[in-house]
Amino acid sequence: MTYKFAFEKRDYARIDKLNKLTNIDTFYDDVRKLVKNVKSDHAIKSWQCLADQRYAELITGCEDVRYDPDYVDGKFIDRYFDKNGNEVYANGN
Repeated sequence: MTYKFAFEKRDYARIDKLNKLTNIDTFYDDVRKLVKNVKSDHAIKSWQCLADQRYAELITGCEDVRYDPDYVDGKFIDRYFDKNGNEVYANGN
């Protein structure tokens, strides 16, 4: 994940920590370990946004991917797009 997703200065360290996580199966468990002592709602929201972005990059294999939920036939479908607007797909992990 690149630093363009940083909202504030502290997010650079968060991005560095999230970039070290590469296992899709245990990703959110590892994130929970990183944020177990975080008390601020603002900081938790920042972690959540960055973690969701990193997870989207892991499952698609593309950097700088944009997540867009789509509602079709009564169900939400996860759709991902690269920085050029082309749809990319999860690699099945």
